[in-house]
Amino acid sequence: MERFESGGIHYEAISDTDAQIIGCVTKKLRKLTCVHSVNGYRVTQIARDAFAGHEDLELLYLSPNITKIGGRAFQGCKKLKQICQMSDAQPVFVFEKAFADCTALEHIYADIRSFGMCAFENCVSLKDLVVVPACTHIGPHAFLNCVNLKKINFSGLYINDPAIYMYDDAFENCTLKYVYSRRNAVIEAIKSGREIDRIIQILSRRQKNNPCLIGEPGVGKTAI
Repeated sequence: MERFESGGIHYEAISDTDAQIIGCVTKKLRKLTCVHSVNGYRVTQIARDAFAGHEDLELLYLSPNITKIGGRAFQGCKKLKQICQMSDAQPVFVFEKAFADCTALEHIYADIRSFGMCAFENCVSLKDLVVVPACTHIGPHAFLNCVNLKKINFSGLYINDPAIYMYDDAFENCTLKYVYSRRNAVIEAIKSGREIDRIIQILSRRQKNNPCLIGEPGVGKTAI
């Protein structure tokens, strides 16, 4: 496939009409703004490993045409703080470990259709997350060790909505306290203190060690 460079960014044609970003000239890049098109190709993807280890990158700005971010594309970008997306953009597939170890990442302002395995692993500065109605998949360990992630907003979705498949360990080792769902009605999904401590206490007993969780549908019994 044809490869070319424009504005310090390297591209590769992946079809007669589309191209993907495969890297850049320098590792001192601080802001990456994805263009709509280049050399007559629509820019629709960011390739696997494209910017892995670029420790000066602080801001990623996705164009409406970007629909896929490859595995490990931004892994280890330790100064990356924000992922933004232009208006009227298409939902994005984020593949495995795409943003793993981005320890400064605080905000994800993008519509993500699928979170791959360990996609945001060890993003320890991330505190809240919006899961948009277009999302269909949250993979295993997608947010593993995001120890400050406390709030998730399932925007317009129910927590157990059949349209979205979410692995049980997607949010392992997070400090979740609230999940917002049912079109932004606030639901206290996980009380990370007293309730979980009580469950652990019951499970640790030799006898009568079967806790029973009682509550209305969607309040977080399965999540706990």
